[in-house]
Amino acid sequence: MPEKIEIHPLLDREKQRRAKEYNRRKRFWSVITSITELVILVILVMYGAGNRVYNYLAGLPPLFQFLLWATILAVGAELLSLIPGIESEYMLEKKYGFMKQSFTGWLTDLLKSTLIGIVIAWIVLLLLGWVVKLTGPWWWLVFAGALFFLEGILAMIFPVVILPLFHKYEPIGDENLTGKLKEILERAGIRVIGFYREDSSRKTGHDNAFFTGFGKTRRIVLYDNLIDNYTVDEIAAVIAHEAAHRKKNHIIKLLLLNLILTAVISFVVHLVMLKSYHSFFEGGVHILKNIFPFILVFSLMMFIAGILTNAISRIFEREADTYALKYTGSKEAFISMLARLANRNLSDAYPGKWIKVLFMSHPPIGERIAYIEKQI
Repeated sequence: MPEKIEIHPLLDREKQRRAKEYNRRKRFWSVITSITELVILVILVMYGAGNRVYNYLAGLPPLFQFLLWATILAVGAELLSLIPGIESEYMLEKKYGFMKQSFTGWLTDLLKSTLIGIVIAWIVLLLLGWVVKLTGPWWWLVFAGALFFLEGILAMIFPVVILPLFHKYEPIGDENLTGKLKEILERAGIRVIGFYREDSSRKTGHDNAFFTGFGKTRRIVLYDNLIDNYTVDEIAAVIAHEAAHRKKNHIIKLLLLNLILTAVISFVVHLVMLKSYHSFFEGGVHILKNIFPFILVFSLMMFIAGILTNAISRIFEREADTYALKYTGSKEAFISMLARLANRNLSDAYPGKWIKVLFMSHPPIGERIAYIEKQI
């Protein structure tokens, strides 16, 4: 890290140098993956690949066509990102000391993720065909609403159906820790069904904690790395931040924002289809003829929308930091927690302006620490 950059005393300069290198390489492979997918999609659209595959599968039952198409799309997306994924998610994590899994274990988790992706692709593609067929010119609005409810269902089942496929969970037995966390939640007026320890250290050296689930599945999950390497007050600061998100309804607001953006993006897709791909509006299996231009336009619009979503997310993160201080009453614990996260996770505390704008959903840790230090 350049000596001219002044960093906070709790941040390790050498680790910040490595953090910049680590994150630069992660971004490189992310961009390579995105460009590869974009080029492939453009080629598929130019050569009418959707029509060709549709004609090839035309004799099959409609339901089987949907399932086969969804499988092809999900597996194809994974294959396109496989080489960059190996480099970014396994080799790079291994090089910087985070990856604890064997390559076979990592591939096993990738296979599980792919199978989950196939099931979700089945649901979304069937939903799209059905909505277009039944609602005609209003498909874009109904489809956005349907995806909103699907996201809600997935969020509800995520901690009890999907997470256990990858990790083991057990209630946290440290009453000193859980007692402190309950105090934080009581101040925030938040209820959860329990506190759970995730055996993340089997797979990664990263530290994290999160709220997950809705209603009767709502819970707090702590990585065992976090429990074993942070003080009780620092862990309380992490949970206070997450509790502030819940108290200020940031998750709901982001879901509603996503609903609006999905409707807008779907309407733009609608206009493109209306101009150039009329068979799309027959609905049912006919949408498969035009699935590649649909994905291309949708993906480009999602990239633009992602920049806006990240900007709003950074505002919410700043608000959560402010309220978390009220719940903990300790700037020192909050700052030491952020510094420890940056040092242990190799988070770039002082990225460039455009890195923040294009890639970051959270304010850089350097900014967050400076902001908290100014609070009374």
